[in-house]
Order: sequence, then C-alpha cells, then structure tokens
Amino acid sequence: KILGSDGKEKIQFRIDLGWIQRETAGRPDGSEPHECESRLEYHRSRAQRALRKGEKFELTPDEVGELQAEGIQYYHRYIALFQLEDYLGVIRDTQRNLEMFEFVAERAGNEDIAWSVEQFTPYVRMMNTRAKASLAIERGDLVEAVKLIEKGMDKIREFYNAAGDAELEQQSPELHFLGEWLE
Repeated sequence: KILGSDGKEKIQFRIDLGWIQRETAGRPDGSEPHECESRLEYHRSRAQRALRKGEKFELTPDEVGELQAEGIQYYHRYIALFQLEDYLGVIRDTQRNLEMFEFVAERAGNEDIAWSVEQFTPYVRMMNTRAKASLAIERGDLVEAVKLIEKGMDKIREFYNAAGDAELEQQSPELHFLGEWLE
C-alpha cells in the first residue's frame, strides 16, 4: 500500500510488464462511469427507474461484458488485499462481485451470457469465505471460523445444485480447498 499524490491510499503491485495501481475503495481504477461509483451501481439505478415506470429492464450482451470487465478490476484488487491481509476489503469486494453475478443472472436476456459471469461464483464465494474465516482466526475464534467455512461450502454446493450439475460440485477445487482447510 502506498499514499498517492492525491493523498489517498493506493495498492500497487508488480506484473510482468510493469506496475498496476488501484484505489483501495470505490471502483478500483478510480473512475465513476456515468457519474456513479461503478457500472454495477449505474445499471442498478437504471433497473430501478425501469421498475418504477413499469418497464422491463434487460442488460445487453455488451453491458454484461462491461460489468464482467469491471468485476475483473475488483478481482485484481481483492487478490492483492488478501495478500496484504486486508480481509475486510476482500469481503467488501467479493461481496460486490457476488451481487454483480446475481444482478446479471436476473437481468441478462440470455442464459449463456449470464453463465459467462455466474460461473465464477464458487471461486469468489471461496475467497469471501477465506477472508471471513481468516478474520475469525485472527480473533482466535476457531469455532466461528469452522462455522464460516462450513457455511461457505454450503453456499457453493447450493450454487452447483441450482446449476443442476453434480459433476461440477464433485470436481470443485473451491470445495476441495475449503474442505482441506477445514480439516
């Protein structure tokens, strides 16, 4: 973490071809699309306006792609935050991406397009669970950590059951990791 020239804390991390810098709060790249905190917030406000007017709201494939690209920015940040042991930041960003997946699932006009985003739910849920349980472990509350891991695993199983694919559940690296960690 560094202090930016604007006086705000930033996260900087090295990649093969240089550095990436991200804001620690708000949209990771610091932009405000359509004068909103994020594209997700922009599309949520559009959906609410449509609902108030009694109109149907559906995301276009391009809008889903933009939401997915924005979600990748949050992913990069929460991976960095996890390494920095900023578990509250990880919880915030993973929860945001889980909400985006749900929004896309409800609002995309095409199931295949929705699945292109939703398929990452188990991984994001695992990271959310890891951050929550890590906070409990830091507090020395191992009983709570176990409960949180079990709850996270249950939510991943629920996702696979809703998707109707038992094979995906059996092969899930996220469930495997959390199961080993639980033991």
